[in-house]
Amino acid sequence: MNKKAFIGLLTFVLGMMAVSHAHAGTATLTWNANNESDLSGYKVYYDTTSHSGNCPSGFGLNVVSVGNVTTHTFNNLTDGQTYYFQVTAIDTSSNESTCSAQVSKVIAATDTTTPITTASPLGGSYASAQTVTMSVNETATVYYTLDGSTPTIASTQYTGPISITSTKTLKYFAKDTAGNSEAVKTQAYTITIPDTTAPITTASPLGGSYASAQTVTMSVNETATVYYTLDGTTPTVASTQYTGPVSITSTKTLKYFAKDTAGNSEAIKSQTYVITIVSSDTTVPSVPENLTATPIAPTLINLAWSASTDDVGVTHYKVYRHDVEIATVTGLAYSDEGLSLSTVYRYRIAAVDAALNTSARSNEVSATTSALPVAASGGGSSSGGGGGGGGSSASVTQSQPTTPVLSGTTQQATTTATPVVTVITTGSQQGTTVTAGSGGGQYSQFGAYVTRKHLVYGSRGEDVKKLQEFLRVDGYLKESATGYYGKATQAAIQKFQQEHAIAGPGKDGYGEVGIKTRSVMNQHLNGSVAGVATATDTQELLKKQIALLQQKVIELLKQLAEMQKKSL
Repeated sequence: MNKKAFIGLLTFVLGMMAVSHAHAGTATLTWNANNESDLSGYKVYYDTTSHSGNCPSGFGLNVVSVGNVTTHTFNNLTDGQTYYFQVTAIDTSSNESTCSAQVSKVIAATDTTTPITTASPLGGSYASAQTVTMSVNETATVYYTLDGSTPTIASTQYTGPISITSTKTLKYFAKDTAGNSEAVKTQAYTITIPDTTAPITTASPLGGSYASAQTVTMSVNETATVYYTLDGTTPTVASTQYTGPVSITSTKTLKYFAKDTAGNSEAIKSQTYVITIVSSDTTVPSVPENLTATPIAPTLINLAWSASTDDVGVTHYKVYRHDVEIATVTGLAYSDEGLSLSTVYRYRIAAVDAALNTSARSNEVSATTSALPVAASGGGSSSGGGGGGGGSSASVTQSQPTTPVLSGTTQQATTTATPVVTVITTGSQQGTTVTAGSGGGQYSQFGAYVTRKHLVYGSRGEDVKKLQEFLRVDGYLKESATGYYGKATQAAIQKFQQEHAIAGPGKDGYGEVGIKTRSVMNQHLNGSVAGVATATDTQELLKKQIALLQQKVIELLKQLAEMQKKSL
């Protein structure tokens, strides 16, 4: 082959040589192959000085025969130095072409510096969620964790802002393209977002009509305390705290609310459970027998009857007066108080079992209350004359007997001072002066009695309100009269009972207004009435005295019944 043509071809081909910057301290050359059939190989000329014109002149010994290949890599080159390269082709006759175009490369310094990553904002305490960005001072990849573990190159890669909505520990590091890794850094973010959201309580099952008792559970969507009531009153933080399932065996209204640790309270919720238990017991009790009605005092009739039988058991009896239900009792006797004078009263009794099966009503019995005793009249004049003149006067003294002592027992009722009723008629004044006992006129608003009903915690109505007004006058109750027998009223009754030796803690009837408590209250009412009164006032006073005697008779009868039971 003509050497000149061969060289021209090599010059063209080698003009397409390139330098690849594989990594710092090295240089890799590549060029297009020469396709001549007698090609033997290539020589690479290099220097730190640029050369022009035909090579190899001026390159000295800086030449490498690389064989019949189209690439070559130089290693261990000096950092920061510029190198110049040219290539020639050699044929089998050792003919060498002219040089290719010259190429150069600046050898970069070896990168041994670790990257630096900056997080913004830095860790700290915050009152809201934070969005954290991370930046690096060179090209590098950032790896991080949020669970406190140490990150590796297998951890999550940072690609954009990180949202931190709760307390977290961010750990991270960067690794650059030279393989340099920075030390792991840590930023702790304490997120304390003020809680202004009220908790939400859910009751299960919800209120409704049910044919069996229900067990109600209450759950809250956050840490909170649930307060509730079952009597229809509005719950407060002083109400019962929910600690476990609530058993509802009868119709109840459940009211409740939750208060969380931040002090947020939800609105009060209400669930009404109507419990109508369908019992398999359909057998009615037997009809009560041997009903008797006995007048005890002008305004009192005592009833008594024989027990009914039932396949399960009688729970209580209904008392009817003139076929209208007036009371429910668990025993076999009832005292109908506050009746009118000289009046016929008719009674029946019905038995009720646990399934609310009610017997037919008993035979009807009747009893008539007696008339009020008539006061004596007449008398002599101040001058010794008789009849009803302008100066005439008359007096009637009614003595109340001392309560008797029952033989065989050391129990003795309290002796009551004898009240005096004096009826005076003088001249044109047609009135009466009534004097009795040692009480005061502050009880005149209550009439002859405080209440005739058995009142307990939870009772409502006018009788409760009148009771509360009495307790306020006597100084036992400071709260206003509401008509609801709550804790304050119960506490006042307990204090009244203790001060009057009626009942105490652990005793039957403590905190309830039963017969004995009503009797003592009525004694207070009847303790004193002073001033000028009409004949009607006199009659009212007599009624009060009679009612007091009635109460004592009832107490004595009960004591006697208890003694008889113990002697059996």
